[in-house]
Amino acid sequence: MKRAARRALRTGLLAAAGLLAPERAWALHDVHVSHTRAVVEGRTVALNVRLFADDLEATLRRASGDAALRLETPAADSAFARYLARQVTVTADGVRLVPRVTGAGTANDGAGVPTRWYVVELTAPAPVGKLALRNALMFDAFRDQQNIVAVMRMPGERRTTLFFASGDETAQVVPE
Repeated sequence: MKRAARRALRTGLLAAAGLLAPERAWALHDVHVSHTRAVVEGRTVALNVRLFADDLEATLRRASGDAALRLETPAADSAFARYLARQVTVTADGVRLVPRVTGAGTANDGAGVPTRWYVVELTAPAPVGKLALRNALMFDAFRDQQNIVAVMRMPGERRTTLFFASGDETAQVVPE
């Protein structure tokens, strides 16, 4: 087993067993990944974006130039909205959609590692046909960053999963 995998497993087991304080579990994760769920229905594209809290806070501090920025503050949510608009591109039938953050919160993943989630809504001028996405969140912060986007088109619940690795700047098209 690779060192990073062993460390992540150990961290998760220790946190789950209550032997590692949840506030310390974040310091031990070696994985840099975000997970986004996207639902496309009519003219609306709704995203639920999840990121590790420590990675996001460090990234937003650098991006905003505010070394004292703390997650769970209005300033951090505004910084995330600006950062998201630069790093994530969503187009519907060739028209770039404007993201609007409508919700945010903090939760722990299965290993007790703090994560930050955001609900983002985008509205197209007409029902979405051809959808293209590019997710470069935290590529500027971590060489090994990976972003997973699970897309569900309604009606019919057609599902597509997209994967973006650090340095992958190309938009991917979701089948109609």
